[in-house]
Amino acid sequence: MKLEALSTSVLLRQIIYGQGGTGKTRFIGTLNEDPRTAPVLVLNAAGNPITILSNKPPPVVATIEKLQDLDLAHSFLAAGQPEKHRLRDALELPPELTFKSVAVDTITEVQLIKNDQITKTGASLLRPGDALQIQQWGESLRFMVHMTRLFYALPIHVVLSCQERYEVKPQGGVKTRIFLQGQSGDIVPSYAELIGRMTRRKVKPSSKGALETTGDPDKEADEVLMTVCFWESGGSYVVKNQVAPLTLGDYTVDPTAAKVLDAIDQQIAMQHQAPAV
Repeated sequence: MKLEALSTSVLLRQIIYGQGGTGKTRFIGTLNEDPRTAPVLVLNAAGNPITILSNKPPPVVATIEKLQDLDLAHSFLAAGQPEKHRLRDALELPPELTFKSVAVDTITEVQLIKNDQITKTGASLLRPGDALQIQQWGESLRFMVHMTRLFYALPIHVVLSCQERYEVKPQGGVKTRIFLQGQSGDIVPSYAELIGRMTRRKVKPSSKGALETTGDPDKEADEVLMTVCFWESGGSYVVKNQVAPLTLGDYTVDPTAAKVLDAIDQQIAMQHQAPAV
């Protein structure tokens, strides 16, 4: 046991999820645009890095093809990013480069890689592998929880992205959830402090990012399709906000890491200004 040093600085422990093309990878790229989170190491597992390679400067992107690649990246970060490490050699990183953030894009694909490993699925289309047995689902869950805990224990910002899935609610209607198979979809998100759902919505710039839902053809001419990240839910999708419930709002138009961290800083400032009870 050791005494934990309390600090007003907050490290992101975040999950962002949504359909393909909603801006998950673009949000990850913004980690490289703010001095509080840059530079970022992007661990690409079926993400869409082409959307951020034009960033100035572009982030370091490493492809995750097997779980050993993910383990190599984690071991480097957990060891304090030493000057001599196999990851530096593999990515040809300069010895002075120290990452302030890491992102795994996406953990949906990471779980699929793990499940293929469990079932010994080959590369042939004619050999897709067997379905996971009950005890094998437990192995998949243990890996996903272990991976999440280890990455969130790193002393840098950590963002995990995920695909989304839909589930029919017993009382009717549909709920959007994080797409992880088995119990991982319920347990892995519990380790995140901030979960946002990415989507594309029509936004009216003149209303300072307010969402337009009137459907009025005369107003639609002024609307622009943009990425919106929801932090609060009406019950139709899964979100969580334990870091800035008073300042982040229900949603953010054109979300960036800087906007999230600014809201967290505002929340901390408000708490310090609040009178003692």
